[in-house]
Amino acid sequence: MTKRLYWISGITLLLAAIMAVILGFHRTPFQDEINDTVNKIPSDTFKLIVYTDVHHDRNQIDSVDPYTYMLDTVKTITDRTSIDAIWNLGDIINGFYTTKEEAIAEIRDVTSYEDQVSPNIHRIMGNHDNNIQATYDIYKGYPQSEVLTVSEMNAVLENTRSEQREVHNNARPTDYYVDFPDVRIVCLSADDTAFQPETVEWLHHEALKTDHPVLFLAHIPTRPKWGFHQDVKGGEEIEQAIRSFISAGGTVIGYIHGHDHGDIINPVMDENGNTLWSEICVGCTRFHVPKSNGTPGMTFWPRDAGDETMLLFDVVCMDLKNRHLQLIRFGAGEDREIWY
Repeated sequence: MTKRLYWISGITLLLAAIMAVILGFHRTPFQDEINDTVNKIPSDTFKLIVYTDVHHDRNQIDSVDPYTYMLDTVKTITDRTSIDAIWNLGDIINGFYTTKEEAIAEIRDVTSYEDQVSPNIHRIMGNHDNNIQATYDIYKGYPQSEVLTVSEMNAVLENTRSEQREVHNNARPTDYYVDFPDVRIVCLSADDTAFQPETVEWLHHEALKTDHPVLFLAHIPTRPKWGFHQDVKGGEEIEQAIRSFISAGGTVIGYIHGHDHGDIINPVMDENGNTLWSEICVGCTRFHVPKSNGTPGMTFWPRDAGDETMLLFDVVCMDLKNRHLQLIRFGAGEDREIWY
């Protein structure tokens, strides 16, 4: 009887060891990257996790739809270190072949999973999210009535669970800001890829009425030559509002956006060649990325579904005292930094 128990115990331990090796093999690339990322995060900074261009699609246009893996990894990092907030910078869905109801359902696939990760995930509308892509003739050609209004978009995207209160633009509710003790985060939306006058007015008269340094988050950049297909409109007016804020003594930490699917940092200069602020593009969560979108200097990183480069997001660390912003990359890509 004793020998039999020893034999069973030995087999159990052997099986446990084999499972540990198997699970460890699959976990190691992500766990190593998680450890590396967590170890890089400075403790005395204001910290966000940002990601963009999920492009979730129930029709599975891409071979891999990695947002659940990414959000599980984000949760692991937030469980191990102090992260102040999380931002999704838009293009949550593709929206190529969807009705309005299907688009909302696909967005909620992602947002409901996000809600399990943290109560402090905020979202910005991207040019795919209001289902306008489905109205283009090159896709299915749904009528314009299938496009979500900004009020309908806000109802889907707004975070009402967090104590981090989103203060929305009454004239255009998909614009909002969130105040933290030492920084204001201003979030800009656009119709497709065109900034609207209501956003500009809100910047001048409300959003930039603050003594705190400001970090801008948006889906699209301000300049056409930096935008995907060079299609951005209304950016000059946005820039003028930011310049006015700086002229009045305001501090701009930076302007972080998605849309272009690659990494690049573009400085915005004054007439003397001095940097006023930097526009920082974050590569996309979506697994399939183009080799080029025609933007000079933009980097697109190789991706592999078998290791951590399947994922791509940044931990943004702001040292407000030393005016230093660091982007720590998880997955495909490299760390970056600016001083402002």
